Amino acid sequence: MKEDFAAYLRSLGMMDILVKRVEVLFDSYIELSKDEIKGIFVTDSGLGSVSAGKGFGSLWFFTEKFLIEMKYFATTNDFDMVPLKNHINHLEISRRDYDFTKASEKSTLSVRLSFGNGTTREAHGTKDNCNHLKDVLVKHVLPNIKLDN
Repeated sequence: MKEDFAAYLRSLGMMDILVKRVEVLFDSYIELSKDEIKGIFVTDSGLGSVSAGKGFGSLWFFTEKFLIEMKYFATTNDFDMVPLKNHINHLEISRRDYDFTKASEKSTLSVRLSFGNGTTREAHGTKDNCNHLKDVLVKHVLPNIKLDN
């Protein structure tokens, strides 16, 4: 797993044992698909402070072609994949006390993605994780919004 991914996980206050768990999931996905994972995000529960295991939602990996989501990643090995490349047909963004530049203790950012196949995915960031979710939007979501020609 890339060191900057591990640094991000630690910045959330994730304990080493859970960081190792994410590394195992990362390696398992690479073994299956061989796709390079270009981005990572851990959704906050939206309940405020993030701690070791409490407050974490889903784990998301981004490749060139797919969004991979692992719900309950701390305790299960299950994941699902949604085609990402030019498949997002609707994006909803909700924010509170966040201006897309600097997060505060009160900041929240929520994103809901709708895909052409009818599936949806939701991510939530609180505090400093808002900045990381904004980066995910810029790098992995906005370039994949389907434009009708």
